[in-house]
Amino acid sequence: MKRTIKLRIFSFGTAFFMLLCCLATAESGPDGSRKSPTPVALKAAKVWTGTGQVHDDALVLLRGRQIAAVGKDIVLPAGCEVIDLGSAQIAPGLIDPFTALGAVGQNIEIIDPIHPEATAEDVFDRFHRDFERALAAGITSVVITPSLDNLVGGTAVAVKTAGTCACSRCRVLRRGGPLLLTLSEAAQKRNRAPTSRIGAIDLFKQTLARARTPAVHGETPSPRIEALVRGELDAYFYASWRYNLDTVIGLRKEYGLKLTLVGLSDAWEMIDELAAAGMPLILGPFNALTAERELCVPGRAQAAGLEIAFTSGAPGFKPEGLRSSAALAVRYGLERDAALQAMTLHAAKMAGIVERVGSLSPGKDADMVVFSGDPLDLSSKVLRVYVNGTPVYAGACCGGCCAESEVCP
Repeated sequence: MKRTIKLRIFSFGTAFFMLLCCLATAESGPDGSRKSPTPVALKAAKVWTGTGQVHDDALVLLRGRQIAAVGKDIVLPAGCEVIDLGSAQIAPGLIDPFTALGAVGQNIEIIDPIHPEATAEDVFDRFHRDFERALAAGITSVVITPSLDNLVGGTAVAVKTAGTCACSRCRVLRRGGPLLLTLSEAAQKRNRAPTSRIGAIDLFKQTLARARTPAVHGETPSPRIEALVRGELDAYFYASWRYNLDTVIGLRKEYGLKLTLVGLSDAWEMIDELAAAGMPLILGPFNALTAERELCVPGRAQAAGLEIAFTSGAPGFKPEGLRSSAALAVRYGLERDAALQAMTLHAAKMAGIVERVGSLSPGKDADMVVFSGDPLDLSSKVLRVYVNGTPVYAGACCGGCCAESEVCP
């Protein structure tokens, strides 16, 4: 029997659900002991796991904050509540691995071009409405990075888009990484070094050399730069044009850096070099004005064995651009499973949070999106979003069959 859950949406509705996210695991019995969470199973017409497996007429079993099982023939525990979502489809929560959500204007430091000890965690506003918009687009996790105004901009922070507290269990997925590096034109200033591309490259090389052999240079290097050259800290390298790619590949090879390449606008000319380097790519955002040669890059990169992810460009662009970027890439040659993984599993790997999110796998956080249809069909609506097993967003009614913003898949 199909069950309809009525989630009335008020201006404070999302904040209320976020609060529930933090309180859900705090339930206790009369004697003060912690109660075991009541198991809940969501039944859907199709379940996309994000690992390449797709189950028809399947269940996702939740136990508190985590996924307990996924599949068609799950043995449900006694007392399990079953929620029938009808023709809806379930996918992992989407992940945007390169954003400035909740931190625009607060993540800039333009005096010192090398600023590795800064961290985006210190400045993001977890109550910002950016996160509500991301939830409405099905995005449950994001990586917030420092600005591109420094060669070394500090470390990013990976957070969930729901949750009112900043504790590691509810909201923050990863602290202190990845480190953001760039050779972008934004990092070249008239009033401080570097003032040119050649100066930027030289300063980069000097910084890495000092960290590798501090005794030779007589300086105390940044702990984060030291961790980077020792291979203990990964980094995003933003390189917008192909003329920076040879430099990035050379630095990666010389110092053994763990790099994910971001923002390469003309990657269509560099697929062979990128494949040889084996660096993951964060691409996008794509839209109707994006050149066809750029839209072909994801498919060609995947064929060459590269892992890719997409960014929506939020908040400068709408967060819905994450899904539309993937859909456009599918139209121009990217396989559908690879497109979904680019928004989930691969993005989680690049962000260093794959142990908790990125797929519907037992033991991972129960972050999910309920779509009215295929997640890569842009006519499919976001019906509900779950974070840590708690419903935190309900979309408007999709079929006119219910009143007052009730959700009925």
